[in-house]
Amino acid sequence: MEKDITIIICCYNGAQRISHVLDNIYGQKAGKQFIKEILFVDNHSTDNTRKTIDAYKRRELPFPLKYLYEETPGLSNARKTGVDACCTSWIAFLDDDNFVDPDWIIHIANYIDRHPQVGVFNGAVIPYVPFKTAADEEMKLKASLKVLACTHYSRENLKRKPFSPFRNPIGAGMVIRTEPLKALSHAGWLNSAGRTKDALTSGEDGEMAFYVKKQGYDFGFCPHAVLYHEISKKRLEDQYLKKIWHEMGKGVAIVAKKRDTGMIKDICYRTILIGRVIVYTIENKYKGKYYLNFIRGYLQEMKNK
Repeated sequence: MEKDITIIICCYNGAQRISHVLDNIYGQKAGKQFIKEILFVDNHSTDNTRKTIDAYKRRELPFPLKYLYEETPGLSNARKTGVDACCTSWIAFLDDDNFVDPDWIIHIANYIDRHPQVGVFNGAVIPYVPFKTAADEEMKLKASLKVLACTHYSRENLKRKPFSPFRNPIGAGMVIRTEPLKALSHAGWLNSAGRTKDALTSGEDGEMAFYVKKQGYDFGFCPHAVLYHEISKKRLEDQYLKKIWHEMGKGVAIVAKKRDTGMIKDICYRTILIGRVIVYTIENKYKGKYYLNFIRGYLQEMKNK
C-alpha cells in the first residue's frame, strides 16, 4: 500500500509557534521516507507568519515546505485549500500547537500498512500544559479533555486505556485518505466553516470522517502514534471552556444534520444528554457545569434545520 503522506498545517497568527512545530516534524525518524511534503496554509494571518515560513524555507530541508494562503477565515476553508493542493495518497492534519513523538510518522505508516480498510484515523492526543496548574485548573482540564481534542490525560492513562474515547477520529493529528477528500471538495466541501478567530465550532472533523466512512472505509485509532496538544492558560478559563463546550454541541448537531440521523434517534440522543448531566456532575463538578453549555449549543443548532 502507498504510504506517501502530506502534512497539512493550518495556521492563524501562529508566527511565534511555527518554527518549533516545523522543527518537530523535520526531526521525525524516517520522516524523509514517508513524508512527501509539508503544506502550510496561512488562514488570513495578520502577524509575521509568511515571513517566518519564508525564512524557514531557506534552510536545507529533507522534504519540501510549501506556503499556501487562504483568504477566507475558517479552519474548514484552510483545510480545503490544503486538500486541493495535495498530491499524495494520505494527509495528516496538524495544528500549530501540536507536537508529535519522534517516531510518530513511523507508527502512522505502519498502521496504514496493517489496516488497508481504514480510511481515517488519529493517534493518542495528550495535553501539554507549559505552566504549573492550580487544583481547579487541573479539574477543568480533566473535565474538558474531549472538547480540548485530547484522547488521554497522560501516558500512564494511555497505557491503562489504549483506545479512543471518541466514536469517530478527531482533527488533532487526523490521518485521512486524500482521494475521497478531493471528491468531497469537488462536490462543494463541508457545512461547517470550522474554527475562526471568533468562533470555535469544530464540526468539520466529523463531517470529513463520516464522508470517508460513507465511501466504504473504516475508522481507526493508533495508540502508539502520540501527539501532544499544547494547552494555554486561557484555555482553562471559565469563559473559554463554556464557549468551546457550547460550540462543540453545535458541531455535533451539524454532523447529525448532515448525516440525517432522523427524529427518533434525535429524541433518544436528547434524553441521553439530560442523563449525562447527572453522571458528569457526580464525576467532576466542572464537567457537569460545562456540559449544560454543550446541550444548549446542540439544541440551538438543531433548531436551525
